[in-house]
Amino acid sequence: MIDFLIIIPLLLFFDYVCTGINSYVFQIKMYKSSKLFAKTVVKETESDKGKNVSKPINPTITKPKRFLLGALMLFVTIFFHKTIAAKTAMLYIMGDNGKKSGRASGNVYSRNGVVRGMGFFAKAFSPFVAVANAIFAFFSSNWKNLTSAQRTAWNNTTYFVSNRFAVVKKLTGHNAYIQLNVNIANAEGTAIDNPPSAAIAKPTYVALTGGSATASTGVVNIAYVPDAGAGTAFIFATKPLSPGISKPSKNAFRLMSIGDFSAASPIIVSSDYTDRFGAITDATGSVIYFRVVVVNPATGLTGTPYEVAITIV
Repeated sequence: MIDFLIIIPLLLFFDYVCTGINSYVFQIKMYKSSKLFAKTVVKETESDKGKNVSKPINPTITKPKRFLLGALMLFVTIFFHKTIAAKTAMLYIMGDNGKKSGRASGNVYSRNGVVRGMGFFAKAFSPFVAVANAIFAFFSSNWKNLTSAQRTAWNNTTYFVSNRFAVVKKLTGHNAYIQLNVNIANAEGTAIDNPPSAAIAKPTYVALTGGSATASTGVVNIAYVPDAGAGTAFIFATKPLSPGISKPSKNAFRLMSIGDFSAASPIIVSSDYTDRFGAITDATGSVIYFRVVVVNPATGLTGTPYEVAITIV
């Protein structure tokens, strides 16, 4: 399908061609008619000579410049098309009332219809970010070290994820290899070079029932229903948020630690939370959101996320 960025210049180019040709034909007709008028002899006085005589129009001074301008616009648009596309990182659905989400040049579109200017902030470096970047970079680069048969097997996998619009899509073999191995690394498992068998079921979930966070003591724990089949799970958390925020964005959650949710409830996460977000001694009344995702350390497959909100008292 031709991109709309190409269609518009094509239409303009066609318009300029037609207009230029029409203008050229008109000038030729005017030039011929001026020759006919020039055959008519009009006797004039010496002082009026040349004032009322029709002057032929030179057809060479009005070449179809719009034709050239249209060609130039078409060339510029095609040449810079990849550059324009590179500035767009927006997810959109043309149907469903035209939903948009993400960045397009200098604007950021939200799913609720809000559009704001794109701001660029200084990148925050921390040990957690450094470790995450290093793990991702390692597996992204290691893809080339797999055998051709292994890469083919990954490309043939049916590993699906959903985007911000809950539209399910199949990951490429490269992305599936990275994502599963990153999960395994975070779960302290052993990296895999071959994709998991399709017969291996994904983990389920851990039902969270609440928890507590005490500002005076700094103690934070999460209550849940123990599940012998749950095993290892990722624990994501947010920093203390305003009570007015009822649904934090996905980016608000940070991987805090891993835990064993087959043991007795609750699980104490005080030291992990303090290491990741700092002390909660001055955050009375704020809300912490926790998200727990069960993971299989052998395959990297994850279950359904489960969230709970805990108010700091």
